[in-house]
Amino acid sequence: MDANTLAPNTIRTPYAISEVLAGIARGQAEESRRRSAYLAIRTLKQDLGPRHLKATLDNFEEYHALHRAFLERMRQLGANVVDHVAGGNGLLLAGPSGTGKDHVAVALLKVLAIAGLSCRWVNAQTFLASVAEAWHDDNGRPGDLEHALIATRVLCLSDPIVPGMPDSNLRTIYRLVNRRWELARPTWATMNSIARKDMVAALGGQTVSRLLDGAVVEFCNWPDFRQRRRD
Repeated sequence: MDANTLAPNTIRTPYAISEVLAGIARGQAEESRRRSAYLAIRTLKQDLGPRHLKATLDNFEEYHALHRAFLERMRQLGANVVDHVAGGNGLLLAGPSGTGKDHVAVALLKVLAIAGLSCRWVNAQTFLASVAEAWHDDNGRPGDLEHALIATRVLCLSDPIVPGMPDSNLRTIYRLVNRRWELARPTWATMNSIARKDMVAALGGQTVSRLLDGAVVEFCNWPDFRQRRRD
């Protein structure tokens, strides 16, 4: 019995077989993408507190004349953000506190997570405190948190600038940013600073240079949203 005399309702030609195999491969790829998206979204949700969990570009409250153009640029970035990070490119949002920098960064991270890319958001000071508490295991290797932050496809460091940080903290941030830069894994940052010289003075030129390499840079130079609410 040859391939064309099989029982009814069976696949009869090599072409049909190849179509079925291609369909199976597409189904497996889609299932893998969905699984990656599920894990990425779950991990990002664990990083975020309730205040940022619902952040989107659409619910960013516009209260300043600069907001409309800023949000349009961020929407354009969001439409191409997967390709943007594929090239190892970052994002730096700088400006006074309370200007929505983390809101926007989280909104864009969500786009990446839905696309199945692993991403993390971490307050830099929380990270440094964790490192200080348990920097080495019994074998003297870096702790699990640093490994996890190096491994993720996109990392957003929130508020890495604190006046008077000890050199040990500066070295820790540099080590993390540099290793990710070497691996072409984008490190985004939100900073309460406007001038590059202030960033360099606070974090060091090597760290700032790597954060800015290929990054979209936006200066969020408008009044504090929280202060506006209090007023």
